Formats: sequence, C-alpha cells, structure tokens
Amino acid sequence: MLSVSHQRPREKMRRLGPGNLSDAELLQALLVSGTQGRPVKQIVRQLLSQGKLNELPGWSWQRLESVAGLGPAKTTLLLAAMEVGRRCFAPPPTLVLHQPADVFAACQSIRTKHREYVLGFYLNARHQVLKQETISIGGVHSSSFQPRDVFAPALQLPCAAVIVAHNHPSGDPQPSPADLQVTKTLQAAGELLGVCLLDHLIVTEQEYCSAGQRWEG
Repeated sequence: MLSVSHQRPREKMRRLGPGNLSDAELLQALLVSGTQGRPVKQIVRQLLSQGKLNELPGWSWQRLESVAGLGPAKTTLLLAAMEVGRRCFAPPPTLVLHQPADVFAACQSIRTKHREYVLGFYLNARHQVLKQETISIGGVHSSSFQPRDVFAPALQLPCAAVIVAHNHPSGDPQPSPADLQVTKTLQAAGELLGVCLLDHLIVTEQEYCSAGQRWEG
C-alpha cells in the first residue's frame, strides 16, 4: 500500500477527506490530467508560483488561460469550480420591505391559498427582514391568533418593526371589521413592547389593501 504522501490526490481525498489535501493536491484532483508534454503537477506548480490559491478567484479568464497547459477547457473548469464555491458560501440575499407593494410580492406563497394564512415579517431599523414566520393557518373565512403569537419572535431579535399579512381566499382584499379590530389590538401591544406594527396587509391573488399602515414618507 502506498504511503499517504505518495497517494494520488483523488485517492487521498477519498481516504482522508478534502480538508487533508494541500492546495496543489486539490488543484491536481480538479484538473485530473495534464496536457501533452506537460503533466498536471507541472501545470499546478506553475499556477501556484504566480499566486496563492485564495487569489485565483480574482484572476481573469485571460490570465488563467495564459498559464501553460491550462487552455480553454481547464480554464473553464477552474472558473466554474470557483464560482460554485462562491455561490455555496455567499450569504442569502437580504429581503428589504420599503412599501406595501414589497410586502405583497413577499406574500406570493399565500395569495392563492384556499385557507387563511397569517405571516409575520420581522424587520430591523433599515427594513431588512430578519425573520419571516407563519403565525397562523385558519379556515376559509378566518384565522385565530393572539398578539403574543405575533410579538414573541420579535422579542428574540433586534427587531424594530413587525409587518403582519394575511390572505383573503374570497378574493376581496378589503379589511373586515375583525381585521381592523385585530390591527388596533396589535398596534397597542406593539406600543407596549416597543416594537412598531408597521402594517397589517390583506392580500389576494392580484390585489392588496392595508388594515393599518404606518409607513414613513
């Protein structure tokens, strides 16, 4: 059996995991083979002589392809692998709700439901969504929830404001008397807790209406 130091990169990776490979071995495993007259080890050695592994994502296509032995196919492979890695570890895009239309768009998942769904959006001072939560799932005509159901998640976050939204399966976005009363109750609870109820939006497939908004501007 070959010692670890003499194993091929792919064999070593299978036995010990990718974290135990050197930068050169990782590149060799990725490129697999060299070109005629230029072994893969030689290509990798020349590549790393011009920059460290963590500098490669900043290289242009032209600079990578200029390394003898890479060529278009291997340059494509390297760039694709680095982009996959970047996307895997990129933070998810931050949802920002600046106006009721933004909330309407964020409610896409409930606008055609045949039961009432109540969503809570928990925002920081810049209106970035820290968390989205399904607060309640009701029947065709109503849903039941308490102020504590809305504000409990807010108290666990650096939350400045809450937006509540629910759908009307009937297709009529106008708030009912019960919707207006719930809004007043939530506004009062938010004032006591120091968390503003920014809006209570009623949505349907095509329309929306506010039961009590406090948007600035």
